[in-house]
Amino acid sequence: MGIFNVFKSKPHPWGQLPGPSGGAAAPRFAVNPGAMFNLDATRALHSLFRSQTRDAAWLSSFYLAAWNASVSVGEPEHFDGPDGMPYYRLNLPGGGTDFDAQSLSNMAGICVERNAGAAFFARADDPETAPQFVLSMGVLDSMLRYDSPDGDPVDCEVDSRSQSLFAGSRQVLTASPSAEFLLGYTARALHRYMSCIWGIADPRVHLLVDPALHPSRNLVIGRKRSSFSSDQEVSDEMARLLWFMPPRRSLILMPEDWSLADMDRLGDLCNSVP
Repeated sequence: MGIFNVFKSKPHPWGQLPGPSGGAAAPRFAVNPGAMFNLDATRALHSLFRSQTRDAAWLSSFYLAAWNASVSVGEPEHFDGPDGMPYYRLNLPGGGTDFDAQSLSNMAGICVERNAGAAFFARADDPETAPQFVLSMGVLDSMLRYDSPDGDPVDCEVDSRSQSLFAGSRQVLTASPSAEFLLGYTARALHRYMSCIWGIADPRVHLLVDPALHPSRNLVIGRKRSSFSSDQEVSDEMARLLWFMPPRRSLILMPEDWSLADMDRLGDLCNSVP
């Protein structure tokens, strides 16, 4: 059984996903049916994928073109990537071919609800090991919620609010993660991974806020470092959990002297809505 079968669930009604808030600028990654299935954006992706240079400018152009480009969903439509994570396959159509048009902006809500990413391929017959670009679930979540692939602005910048709250001393706050910080579909992804892959019957998390850290908000995972066989295993497994979360989110393992009884059941957070 592939990892996608572990994480699949009913699709989310994309129109109800929480979007970016604040600011008057038009969103770059709006879920706008009138802008989807854009063939000019498809042609832009073809050009970008032929480029040998993939710098910051290329990346910016890719995200903007990929959001509404007209693509086709692969057959099979999803697969487990070389990194072991689940992806929907999006193929660029060839010239003069008929295809059922789809767009990442139309698929992103389904992807995050099903705890999957999206992989772009230049051609429908390219092997699964040769995507042109992949987007993790966390990056898609970030584009939908924060209008940016870079993550929550609070995590991207020094959190002045937490610094002022603890001004004058090094204090650490622990609390339950808010519904805005840990949305229901992300909580479900972590719960499924920790229960199905790690074998933890009752996965738990907690929030730790430390103004000396950047970002200051850290999701504490209910497993101790001493339960892993090596530092490499710790690094690999935490990277997989971070794949489900917006970029720049921070995860830490629970301290050895913490008790799981003082942490929050992930099962109770799986339906959280901000």
